[in-house]
Amino acid sequence: MQTITFIGNGNMALSIARGLADKYKIEVVGRNRKNLDQFEDNLGIKISKYELDNFNIEDRNIILCVKPTNIISVGKQLKGKAKAFYSVLAGTSLLNLKKNIQFKLFISTFIIHHFNESKHI
Repeated sequence: MQTITFIGNGNMALSIARGLADKYKIEVVGRNRKNLDQFEDNLGIKISKYELDNFNIEDRNIILCVKPTNIISVGKQLKGKAKAFYSVLAGTSLLNLKKNIQFKLFISTFIIHHFNESKHI
């Protein structure tokens, strides 16, 4: 079973994880253990939980589910280069994501917005 790693443990991540939990192993990365434990309880299955500080995203399939205003601080705490990087961040440019997080493949739920913007990179 493939693994999906969520960066962020809020309502958006929980909703997506619920839809993927029967097909993927779920990992969640967050700022503190208490919120990670609550995420696991709400999801209703055992998951792998990690704290954000210096988390290595190397060759992981990442779904970024943090507030757009936190992209810089989150990016500073991540190490490595993600294999696939999915973003659900509204109003966050591809350029801003590329400046803060390393990835090999980018997939966005807001593909039209990012596609149009990527012409200027």
